[in-house]
Amino acid sequence: MERRHRRTVRRDRARRLTKRGALVLLVILIWGGCVLAGFVLAKYIITPYLLSNRLPTSKVDKPTIAQPSEPVQQLPSQPRTDQPSQTPPPEAAAGTVVLPAMRLYKIQLGAFSTQANAEAARGQVQSKGLSAMVVQSGGAYRVMGAYTASQDGARAASAAYKRAGFETYVDALQISQRQVKTELDAKAVQSALNEGVKFLEEMAARWDKFYLGQGVLQVPPSQGIASALSRLSAMGKLDIAGENVKKLLSACKEVAAAGNSASPATMEKFMDAVNRYWFLTGDSRL
Repeated sequence: MERRHRRTVRRDRARRLTKRGALVLLVILIWGGCVLAGFVLAKYIITPYLLSNRLPTSKVDKPTIAQPSEPVQQLPSQPRTDQPSQTPPPEAAAGTVVLPAMRLYKIQLGAFSTQANAEAARGQVQSKGLSAMVVQSGGAYRVMGAYTASQDGARAASAAYKRAGFETYVDALQISQRQVKTELDAKAVQSALNEGVKFLEEMAARWDKFYLGQGVLQVPPSQGIASALSRLSAMGKLDIAGENVKKLLSACKEVAAAGNSASPATMEKFMDAVNRYWFLTGDSRL
């Protein structure tokens, strides 16, 4: 009996040890599975998601934008156009004015979430004797360096910023065509607007030639701008469309008043005039 009792005790003890071992093994397997699942989730799902949604630190809210240059963005090649398009603007419906489409190229130096940081960056650029302007667009304050008629001209202009130690980003500035209503003589307002758009396109083409080393800067004739302003003034009280066209022409007049000076101030006046036209069209895709 005693021998049988001992065998029974040993079997019970073995069963208990087996159950404990199985339980420990189960806990280890569950813990290991959780660790492995967490690793896979973090590496292949969470981390790529966070990286894909991170703002590019090279362009947003840096304490300084004087950084090593990066390659200029490659854009589809466009035919060279040293002269503005001669295609007449489309016919507008009665009581409306057509704001023609415009395509230029812009040099961007940085994008900031606050105006104060953008203005500080602008000051750094101007301290190097280069043009710069802050433009609010797309929820950010962007520092622009210059506008040109072609991608090649923009690349040539950006070289000056790179030599001064600034990053540059070249992209198209596409302003879409739009129609606006007016209570004034639509044909007269359209004629005045066309003078302003023609002046801006000619000015961009001349900046292009200057940056490409094809001569000194020559400001386009401004007689058409002066005549258009006189016609608008003769209309008396203007509506919103008329006032906006008048502001655009006044900005063009300031560019013409700068004369044949390829100074940063002249480029800034030109960019201001282009920005006025961009705001006039209500286009937010700068």
